[in-house]
Amino acid sequence: MKQQSTVIYRSPDKITNLKIRIRIKEIIGGGDDPLEEIQTFRWQQKIFGQFERNFYLDRKNCATELEKKYHAEICKLSEKNNVLFSYVNEDEDEVDKFDNYEIMHLMADLGDRQAINLCTIKYDSVQKVLTMLPDFTQSEPYYIHVEGDAKKIYEYRVDDVSEKIPIDSLLKENEILDRINLHQLKMKLDKGYREFEIPPKNKLSVYLFLEILSARNFECNTVYVQYFIDLPPHWNCKNSATLKGCTQTSSWLNNERVAYFGLPLEICLEYDFQEIREGEILKPPSIYFEVVSKDSWDRFRSEGLAYIILPVTQAGVYNYELRCLRICPDGITGNLRRCFIGDFSNYENIIWASISGANENCVNRYGIRTEGTGQINIRIGVLQQSQEFLQDFASNSTGRRRKFLLDKLNTSVLIKSIEQVVAAFKVAKRKMIEARKNV
Repeated sequence: MKQQSTVIYRSPDKITNLKIRIRIKEIIGGGDDPLEEIQTFRWQQKIFGQFERNFYLDRKNCATELEKKYHAEICKLSEKNNVLFSYVNEDEDEVDKFDNYEIMHLMADLGDRQAINLCTIKYDSVQKVLTMLPDFTQSEPYYIHVEGDAKKIYEYRVDDVSEKIPIDSLLKENEILDRINLHQLKMKLDKGYREFEIPPKNKLSVYLFLEILSARNFECNTVYVQYFIDLPPHWNCKNSATLKGCTQTSSWLNNERVAYFGLPLEICLEYDFQEIREGEILKPPSIYFEVVSKDSWDRFRSEGLAYIILPVTQAGVYNYELRCLRICPDGITGNLRRCFIGDFSNYENIIWASISGANENCVNRYGIRTEGTGQINIRIGVLQQSQEFLQDFASNSTGRRRKFLLDKLNTSVLIKSIEQVVAAFKVAKRKMIEARKNV
């Protein structure tokens, strides 16, 4: 037995041109007078079955406008016991409604209230898509088994008998469709095109695509992250509003203790290397983060600080897991303040997290107690653009100008990293001396 399956067709032609022919034949159980009928259906053509004829013929059964319409149509019809009939889009009781869809069922009335659905056709008027169940008959027909006083088997075919378009008309139609498609493509290109922006001479543009992914293992379960980008001399930003901001508030509801943000940011930084002096060390920008918690009483607490030097020296994608620290409150008063009213105002400047401060003055941090808290996960994509790189490419050189600029930035990052290592070593040495005193 042939298996039925749903088939989808693209139908740019008008759906009103569709014609389907159903041919049904009784092959077992028909006796001396087996059933055989052929009917051609146009799209949304209403053909009444025997039950509908009897029902709508009685004026008392017709209350709605559609039922009255069917009553009038049936009164004009000659008496005919046809087997094949249809349900159309207007038949709300028999047909499901779909957005942008028109639907049609081709049916067979096989007696003893055996109304069989032979074929269902759906048409999406927006996407111009025709869906059929089953598909048009290719070779073997479809079969229907009816159990009753005597077993009956029917076979039927579903054939496309739509009028074919003449070859010259088809070629002309395809030509028109191609012209329409080209015109629509041109409109899209014209609408979406804008001139490629080139940074000014003696400028290095660094595009940062930053994504604050998540925060984990903090004390409170409802947190958000605020950030700030510190620009050293000779650096500037096209849109200064993007240098600081914050994520939405996020909570965790399970034992993973992870708050997800997924906040994407796009930041464009520029460096004016015309200001570079002989022997000067370039300072790269840094980004600082502060994790802030909010409880049900709207109390805000600073949960941790972290920072990194932005990887402006090399294009690529970078992933970071930043470990945070926070200042421990001073004495009982500080602990009570953090518990009852919060301590979000503790940090006047989140640049405090940096080992080497932004200013040139020495900052005394002796005696400040800190503790480690949670981690922040971020991802940064870096793109670089400069007319100096273009000059290297045009002159077919080995990129000496580009190498000179980036080496300058790499040197500054290396020196800042060494400063961090030296500072960390001094802290470790002081702790070791204090531990020996207590022995």
